[in-house]
Amino acid sequence: MRRVGRWLRDEWSRSDRGLYLVVAVISTLLAVLSLELWRADLRVPLVYWGDALAIGSHFKTVMETGWYESNALLGAPAGQVYHDFPTADNLNFVAAKVLGWFTTDWALAVNLYFIVGFPLAAITMVYLLRVCGVSKGMTLALAPLFAIAPYHFMRGIGHLFLASYFIVPLSLALVVHVLRGRRIWGWRRTGARWSRPFGRGAGTLAIVALTATAQTYYAIFFLVLLAFAGVASFLGRRRLRRFIGAAVAGVLTAAGMLLNMLPDMLYAWIHGPNPTGLERGHAEAETFALKLAQLLLPWPGHRIGFLADIRHQYDESYPNPSEYPALGAIAAIGLVILFLVLAYAATRLGARRVADRRLRARVNLLGGLASLAFVAFIFSTMGGLSTLISFVTTSLRGWNRMSIYIGALGLVAVGIVLDLAIRAIRRRAKMGRVGSAVLASATAAALLVVGFVDQTPADAGGAYAATASRFHADQTWFERVEEAAGDGATILQLPYQSFPEDVGPTGILGSEVLVPYLHTHGIAWTGGGIKGRPTAEWTEVLAAQYDPAQIAAIAAVAGMDGIHVDRASMFPGPRAELEHGLEAELGAPLESADGRFAYYDLGPMIARLASLPAAERDAVAARATNPVTIDDRRDFTRGFDEEGAVESRQRDSDATLRIINDSDREVAGRLELSFRFDPAAGTVPEALEVTLPDGRTERVSIVDGAGRLATDLTARPGASTVTILGSDASAPGSAPLILGARGFRDDVVADFAASFASTPG
Repeated sequence: MRRVGRWLRDEWSRSDRGLYLVVAVISTLLAVLSLELWRADLRVPLVYWGDALAIGSHFKTVMETGWYESNALLGAPAGQVYHDFPTADNLNFVAAKVLGWFTTDWALAVNLYFIVGFPLAAITMVYLLRVCGVSKGMTLALAPLFAIAPYHFMRGIGHLFLASYFIVPLSLALVVHVLRGRRIWGWRRTGARWSRPFGRGAGTLAIVALTATAQTYYAIFFLVLLAFAGVASFLGRRRLRRFIGAAVAGVLTAAGMLLNMLPDMLYAWIHGPNPTGLERGHAEAETFALKLAQLLLPWPGHRIGFLADIRHQYDESYPNPSEYPALGAIAAIGLVILFLVLAYAATRLGARRVADRRLRARVNLLGGLASLAFVAFIFSTMGGLSTLISFVTTSLRGWNRMSIYIGALGLVAVGIVLDLAIRAIRRRAKMGRVGSAVLASATAAALLVVGFVDQTPADAGGAYAATASRFHADQTWFERVEEAAGDGATILQLPYQSFPEDVGPTGILGSEVLVPYLHTHGIAWTGGGIKGRPTAEWTEVLAAQYDPAQIAAIAAVAGMDGIHVDRASMFPGPRAELEHGLEAELGAPLESADGRFAYYDLGPMIARLASLPAAERDAVAARATNPVTIDDRRDFTRGFDEEGAVESRQRDSDATLRIINDSDREVAGRLELSFRFDPAAGTVPEALEVTLPDGRTERVSIVDGAGRLATDLTARPGASTVTILGSDASAPGSAPLILGARGFRDDVVADFAASFASTPG
């Protein structure tokens, strides 16, 4: 037994292997306690709404098809193509693929990946803390606290790839090496010859590769901090080789990101860009920025009631709540320390006056960390440098996510300061080894207790039972639909819900269209196509232009086997009209136990249309599922009227529409646009002039605040522009133009629908 104890002591003092193991165990236990996992069924998603549904869909797609970029069972019949929503997060999809080797249950895989993220974050934080010279005792506390940062719970499964922030400490460690003027490239100079290539260069390359593929935002944040560290190190030490080394790491990171997104760029080059798929606005850089007060205040999910109330009061009363960023008390104290160090260094009374060489190194490091925290803050704060970047690109908006980098720096600062404080106390009190160990252990234990109470949510498992109930109810319902539709069926989903990142008229999120796919196997669904492509929005055109009987006929010709209606996504009036018409044509539907869903079998309609010539059916199907669409998102903001129909409000002086014809042929049809103005909002023009793609100009009179245009038009292949003159939303006192019903009715599909409507039932 003594030998074992001696070996453990020697192993603990000689290497950090034991430290990594203990931290992994502690962080896993804290994750279990924080999430109350004993109350959960891991085969039910811990979160079953919002973006968590998209994460589940990604995992299921990877596990079933091998990768996430395309899925024939979503966005039918064309299929979901995620190239229109570019990302450099491929490491997470690789993780999904690996988990798929051990389970076919997407919910279990998602839950496991989320849970494993806690010890992974703690383990990598050990590396950063040790690089910065923090003692093992402080590391035992601070590394697990990084794993249970408020950020982890606030991002959760909905933002799983952001919650998987284990790459952050590794990239920060590389930045710290650069800032301190240390080599980050080169072979190992000692040891066995076979091991020499696995030196600093290999470690740097591994960190760069992981950073470039883990999460786009974290890679960008790393590049920002690396650039600052490289320039600061060069100016302070005049070592060009170190600067070049940092530049190489940055270039390789950028190249890795581009390589991850190369398939997306090639797809856009071949098929044309989709500006609507990843829709961002310039002002969102400030909407999704952070504020110092947010970082320092308690986080919204605090388990102590009055602290949660303080944060709630702030978020409700003050502008720009953003995504509610917060550090937690210990990391917030660390940030204050770093800013004070920065202020102290600015007075030129800093580390150069410290006689103790070791203390001077600690103070110098604190100064470097403070400069990194300051740079991170001025980029991510509201009105900071990210606002200037937004003039160049709108793709980067969530700069508040830099808070996890700031939090990591704050925890390192706390570790350094506490180590210095314990060292000073030990010297003054003349403590021996045992006394010092007791003091350090007590401090670490206090940090863990305070951090756990401060950073973890209250009643995290309180929603598990309700989530499981809804999940199993959906599972039961879609098993019925799957049985009724048959293997290999294709089902039309109504109403159309734009995906991703949109909300329907009743408040139902666009990600809800993925629920049917998550519970079925081999059934294709029309929902889930990336918005902006006509092949993804064909059901919106179908529902907007045709009555229920015609919808059923066109759907049957287009290869649909049934129609699935989400009643919760529609207002009562339009829903009743749709279902009354469908029931008259198709008979009574199947209904879910809670009444939310209805399924209509298209079998009778398919049999009714079987006598049509195949060429006619194919022509209608091709035109219906790849329609000419109207995109108004450039100059208008989309919303809904009181009946749930789409309407768009003009934003500024321009008012243009894009007519999109994704086919390789001209399409003859009828363009229909309705306009209205709210007289209470300002001056209403007497008329509008609408310039069409073929050069014609149509004058639309505005009577009682409304007008309508209906004209024949041939849509050329590609995108063409409709310009509307006579309205200027930016002019003082002018009422903005509101675009109501809009559409392009294809002659081929319209003729089929009309002939069907006139056919006896």
